[in-house]
Amino acid sequence: DHAGADDLVARALLVLESAWSCGFTPSTGTCRLDYDVEENRSLFLALFRAMQSAGRRGCHRAALELSKFLLSLSPARDPLGVLLCIDYYALRCEQFDFLVELTTSESQVGGGVATALPNFAYSRPLALASVRRNASIAAGEGGGAAAPEHVDLLARAVIAFPSVAAGLAQATGVATQGQWATLLTDPVISDDTAAHETLKHLCAIYVERSQLLWKAPHASALLLEAIRKAAQLYAEGHNRETAGGGLGDEERLALYRHAQLSDYSDTLITLPPDAPPGPFDHQQGPAAMGGGGAGVPLEADNPLMLFLQSFLPWTANPAPHQDFPDDDDWDM
Repeated sequence: DHAGADDLVARALLVLESAWSCGFTPSTGTCRLDYDVEENRSLFLALFRAMQSAGRRGCHRAALELSKFLLSLSPARDPLGVLLCIDYYALRCEQFDFLVELTTSESQVGGGVATALPNFAYSRPLALASVRRNASIAAGEGGGAAAPEHVDLLARAVIAFPSVAAGLAQATGVATQGQWATLLTDPVISDDTAAHETLKHLCAIYVERSQLLWKAPHASALLLEAIRKAAQLYAEGHNRETAGGGLGDEERLALYRHAQLSDYSDTLITLPPDAPPGPFDHQQGPAAMGGGGAGVPLEADNPLMLFLQSFLPWTANPAPHQDFPDDDDWDM
């Protein structure tokens, strides 16, 4: 019940806000909270869930402002991994200047790790290309092709994180089309054996979170040109270490190794139609196993589900039917 969950998150934020000190003014951007203090974690988690909810409802500007607030509470540490999705919200509400500023080398957000994350390596050239495209459209010149410097910047990201390019092509449904199919078999994409597990995980999160952005025709064309340029550079001897320049450094990315893919996806997980109705009562499990309660009766229209439910420890299995003789039939 996501509507009910959103309501509970809003109530939690109201209670937490009423507990703020008069000196705590988040609008200044200078308020800090230590995530290691257990009492502070409720605010972090409530803001993160509110950000998720706003994004899933299509309120991307609200999600961006919530992510800014959450990141400002602990910018050097980023305990909940806001940097893994803030670029998506910035692009969705066309806050391109903010995204470019966030990815500058002088920015110390996340301990300077933003410049090493795969999502910013791909989002920054897309933001720069979008700024140029919007200016071109405003001048009446049409969108036009992407600038060479933007293609080169994205080509560097493709060389450093080839699994993202392959994943985006698969997610957007162009992997089997014409030039795409040929380029995706190039060694610059296929020879991705040096990536560590944390990097692979972060690349998968970015593909899941931002695949919608790359479905736009101008973004897809930019990615195609970048892969073609990356293949050319890779054939000329530009390896991942020289092209990456610190991108994807394992030690810097270790902060995000525990990030959950489901926290950055808009896919809603629901129970199957033949799941037992009503919430699970944790008190029924021990009662059913200990013989102190009736347990949950077997309820399912599907015979296979009925069979599987019979193995659950809190299920009350019906006793086998026994026919007992009447009193008159007993031999005395």
